[in-house]
Amino acid sequence: MQYEVMLILSSTLTEEEAKQVLDKVRAVITQNEGKILSDELWAKKKLAYPIGPHKHGTYYRLVVSLEGAVVKTLTQSINLLPTVIRSLILVQPVLTEKQKERRENLSALAKKGAAKALEASRDHDKMSLDEFDSKLDQIIQQEVA
Repeated sequence: MQYEVMLILSSTLTEEEAKQVLDKVRAVITQNEGKILSDELWAKKKLAYPIGPHKHGTYYRLVVSLEGAVVKTLTQSINLLPTVIRSLILVQPVLTEKQKERRENLSALAKKGAAKALEASRDHDKMSLDEFDSKLDQIIQQEVA
């Protein structure tokens, strides 16, 4: 069966340390006759809320093929790694070719939209704090009137 393994590692880890942690996870998978189908670094992001002392984390995603009984072993192994802030293992649904194509198209559109938004925000003129205050006052005056 295919599973999606999401890991959030401490952002204080160096690339080499993060690689060692991921190698341990990969070793558990391969030692239990599993296969790693995809392995990707997503991003370093600010967490939605602090988890202990951690305010940022490095997100990794693995798609693996495992027997169901191995998931418990994998979960236990991941939980023993002190630099893994959070983990989640989900059953990945088997998609038809049409569903895979649609998911890829949506992903490409989302990336394109995010890039356009980022570019637009860079091009947008920045205003000073005084200009912002006067604009805010104008809006409030319009709302009151």
